[in-house]
Amino acid sequence: MDENAITKLKKDLHRHKNKITIDSFEPIQSILSAVYESDPKLLYYVSTISDMPFIKRHTLTVEYENLDVKRNEITYIKTEDQCLNVFCKYISEYKKKIVILANKATDIIGAVKMFHNELYGFYSNYSGYSVTTYSRKSCENYAVYEYTIKYRIGSVKLKFMEQEVDAEVDRLAKLLFQPGLNDAAKAYLAHNYLATNVKYVLNRKNSLVTSYTQSAYGALIRKECVCQGYAEAFKRLMDVANIKCEVVIGKCIPSTGLHAWNIIYIEGRAYHIDVTWDVANSQASMKYFCVNDKFFTGKRKWNYSYYPKCKALDSVLESARKNISKNRVMLLKNKVPSNLI
Repeated sequence: MDENAITKLKKDLHRHKNKITIDSFEPIQSILSAVYESDPKLLYYVSTISDMPFIKRHTLTVEYENLDVKRNEITYIKTEDQCLNVFCKYISEYKKKIVILANKATDIIGAVKMFHNELYGFYSNYSGYSVTTYSRKSCENYAVYEYTIKYRIGSVKLKFMEQEVDAEVDRLAKLLFQPGLNDAAKAYLAHNYLATNVKYVLNRKNSLVTSYTQSAYGALIRKECVCQGYAEAFKRLMDVANIKCEVVIGKCIPSTGLHAWNIIYIEGRAYHIDVTWDVANSQASMKYFCVNDKFFTGKRKWNYSYYPKCKALDSVLESARKNISKNRVMLLKNKVPSNLI
């Protein structure tokens, strides 16, 4: 294979040159195949290539597309599970376009259909998708899939909703995250606020209301939500407290339905927190506050390979309560409700 020709063609394609000359006795399809196999993201950008060969020289005319999408916005997927996780993450962030690069042996189309069929109800603002596949005969191993995602709530309304959520998160952070509190205490107060001030509802009146209940907007603004709303709201509060936190999507055994909760990092160690299952009328339960994987043995299923392992046995609850007790007078003076303490 003519490595010089491959290197030159790849470089010129990266520069989006419309006229490219290649000096090589190799067939242009062989050179192009080698370029795509070594850099398959080019499949997404190169629209058409026409060749006018003359003895040793190939004169290529190239047209491009999708140049508004940066290369780092193309996500390389190795497995169907990774595809599901990417869709869950991006749709929860209301991404309108998801671009995936994958080996053709990976069933991306099937994985996305599985997401649509099995997780559809879990993301009620999501209403469907269309897909465009970018592949070539000269590239045997890879394809790029561009998914355009449709939502029920439009971008303008979402922007206003996001502003409301940001303002409420800021208000709660100033109230709850007082100086002198450690991360365990901050997580404790955020957990207790959501568990005692937000009502768990299963509202099936219409899809728009259901969209609210499955979001931080439902929890923080409308004060009613389902499990995902609690998890999203808790993460937003932890984000502003600079405490690493993730939303987990899994199942409660033996139920076949989906459930959401959080994994949080306290002093570098990961723990599960499930606000939904600690909801109470006035005083929050702490049963599901900072527990480890073993606590959920036989009770929960989630993607163990994707989410961090929660192995710690430390009593974060005890640490939180000691810190809260130490700062109790200050917290009450600053109008933190006593039922949260």
